[in-house]
Amino acid sequence: MEAAIRKLVANDGKRKIAIVGDMAELANPASHHENLGRFLAQQPLSLVVAVGRFQALILAPLPWSILAMGCEHPSEVLPSLRPHLHDGDQVLVKASNSTGLASVVADLVAAAQT
Repeated sequence: MEAAIRKLVANDGKRKIAIVGDMAELANPASHHENLGRFLAQQPLSLVVAVGRFQALILAPLPWSILAMGCEHPSEVLPSLRPHLHDGDQVLVKASNSTGLASVVADLVAAAQT
């Protein structure tokens, strides 16, 4: 997860958006999600969307300079995110497959084509 986020922020471009979800395969998942939130807080991100059971743990450490949004279910992501998207935004979507964020990628691609 951290490697993917590092790659996102290293890219040239405008705003960076991270859509992250539960990492289901981990032992002691609460601790890992708290650490992810602390890592995200140190990154030059414009917006973070956390999806799933551990969203509050991910979002809690974020500073006010990063817009933070939490969603229980992947179907909530695009409607919540759409008003905040701008042309040229770079978006990372990362989570365990069981979180269902593949549907978010499909929604984003479809929205970009309209």
